[in-house]
Amino acid sequence: MQQRLISPDFIKGICIILMVYGHISYIGEYSSYQQQIKIFIYTFHMPLFLIVSGILFHFNGQFKERVVKVLQRIGVPYVIFFSLYLLGLFLVKLIGIPTTNPPPDSFSNVIYSLFLSPYGGFWFLHSLLLIQISILVIKLLKFEDTNNFYFLLSILLIMLFLSQLHLVAFHTSIYFFIGMLLSKITNKNIDIKVTTGFLFILLFTLIIILSSSDFLKSLSNFEIIWCLLLFIFLWSLAKHYQNNLLIIIPNWIGRNSLSILCWHSLFIVAMKPLKGILLNLDNSGLSYSAFVTIMTILLSLFAAIIMDKLKLSSFIFGTNKNYQQFKH
Repeated sequence: MQQRLISPDFIKGICIILMVYGHISYIGEYSSYQQQIKIFIYTFHMPLFLIVSGILFHFNGQFKERVVKVLQRIGVPYVIFFSLYLLGLFLVKLIGIPTTNPPPDSFSNVIYSLFLSPYGGFWFLHSLLLIQISILVIKLLKFEDTNNFYFLLSILLIMLFLSQLHLVAFHTSIYFFIGMLLSKITNKNIDIKVTTGFLFILLFTLIIILSSSDFLKSLSNFEIIWCLLLFIFLWSLAKHYQNNLLIIIPNWIGRNSLSILCWHSLFIVAMKPLKGILLNLDNSGLSYSAFVTIMTILLSLFAAIIMDKLKLSSFIFGTNKNYQQFKH
C-alpha cells in the first residue's frame, strides 16, 4: 500500500488553522491589527488549499465510481453542513447574537445560496464539487491521455464557463488547475533544499507583494509567484522535517481538515457569548482569538470522533472512519 504523503496534509493543516482564525470576529484593542493579518492570510491560504486539492485529484477508475465518490466525500457533507449552517444563522438571529453573514430571508434565497452562491467556508466545498465533476465529465469524452493538450484546454474552457455562470470563481479554478499541472510535471515529487538563498527569495517576494498596490488583486503576478514559492517551501519543509512535532501536529490537523471545515462555523458562533468574559481578562482581544481558534479545532475533531462512534460518518462522509488519529 502506497504511503500517504505528509506534505499535502501539512499544508492543509496550516491553511485550515488560518481559515478558522480568519472567520473569527475580532474584538479588543488589537482588532484592527488582526484584521490586517487576516488580509495578508487571504493572499495565500485558500490558493494553497486549492493547489493541494488539484495535486491530489486523479481520474483513475470508472466514471460512475469516481462521480459517486466525489458526491459522497464532498457533495453530501456540503449539503448537510451548509444547510445546518443556514439554520444556525437563522436561530442565532432570533436569539440576538450578531453574525458576519446574515441568514437567508426566504426559501428561494435558501435554495439560491445552497446550489448557486454559498458563503462562509462552504464555498470551497461547492467549488471543489463543481470543478471535479466537470473534469470527470470531460474525461468521459474519451481522452485517453490526460496530458493531452486538448484535454487540458478543455478543462480551462469548462472552468471559464463555470466562472462566467458565477458558479465558481476563475481565481479558484486556476489554482486548482495549477495543482493539477504540478502533479503532472513533478509526479508529486516536489523537493527543494530550504537554503538561505531560497528563504531570501521568499522574503524578497513577500516584501514586494506587501509594498505593491496590486498584491491584493486576485491572480496578480505577485500573488501567483508568492503562492507557488510558499507552497514549494512548505511542501519541502514537511518532507525534510516530517518527524518534527511542528510538522506532525499541522499534518494531523490537515488529515482532519474536512471535518474542521464542516464543523468550524458552528463552534465559532457558539463561542461568541464568551467575548465579554475573555475581553475582561485581556482587552487586546488576542486571547479571545487564540482561544476560539484552538477550541474550534479541538471541538471539530471531537465531533468527528462522535460521528464515527455513532456510525454516521459512512452516511455523511462516505467513510466508516472519518477522524484520523494523531500519530507521533
